[in-house]
Amino acid sequence: DALGGLLRLAYDANNQGLHNVRFKVFLREDIWNRLVFTNKSHFGPDRTLLLVWQLPDFLRLAYRMASGGSAKYRAMAQREFPLTDEEIDTAPEEDLQKVLAPLWGLRKEKSKNQSTARWVYSGMTDAANNTYPRSLAILLDAARKEELQTRHAKAGARTVTGSDRLLGPPAMLVGLREASDERVNALKNESPRLRPFLDAVEKGQSLRSQFGRQELETVWQSTSQTQYPDFGLFVDELKQSGLLAEKKKGSSTYDYGIASLYIDGLRLQRVQGEKK
Repeated sequence: DALGGLLRLAYDANNQGLHNVRFKVFLREDIWNRLVFTNKSHFGPDRTLLLVWQLPDFLRLAYRMASGGSAKYRAMAQREFPLTDEEIDTAPEEDLQKVLAPLWGLRKEKSKNQSTARWVYSGMTDAANNTYPRSLAILLDAARKEELQTRHAKAGARTVTGSDRLLGPPAMLVGLREASDERVNALKNESPRLRPFLDAVEKGQSLRSQFGRQELETVWQSTSQTQYPDFGLFVDELKQSGLLAEKKKGSSTYDYGIASLYIDGLRLQRVQGEKK
């Protein structure tokens, strides 16, 4: 009700010529979708801007985190592919991948085609195509600690990771798991009505990473039917939260899948053939 009143005030103030007062209201999409208030339809494309954090933004932040915390890494990256701070803001994706190559490699290990940057970005993106800056920070911090611990444990070895990267694949996988743990806990706090379902999936292992409608409906009945009497509304809530992806008919033997970002945090078993 308060948000609806705020948006009605913004609409009325603009219509009454109060142009010295400008409102900017930032809302999560799921909150906006649930809002009901008079003249909501008037907030169309001309008055609404969708803020999206895309792959180039993700890469810029990764570079700034790495270079801002280490002058040595900054010098190494500049030798690999020189970019000024001003150029970072406008650099294309290809150049950003190159300047991050010393950090985590240009290509995913044992893969000639998949870039490391896109692999990490995919693992950090939910089913609603949302990516979270905090998840990236947690990934890099956990991967750095794991890499250092591995290097100290194998101090006598000639090499620990590939010579083309500071963070090897095992360390990156640890970082991805830490980021997934954080997002699961954040989702439980953001959507408390989904907590019984999330707890049951995490502790009871009642679902795998992909599953059929009947499997999901069984878990819904035992955990969430009281909060969501309608199964369709329950599925919509899971999809809006970015947890659940619905498979296209005929494209898979399963009806639904859990977004990669949440699989490790929920301790789910991946179906056969699904890659990390």
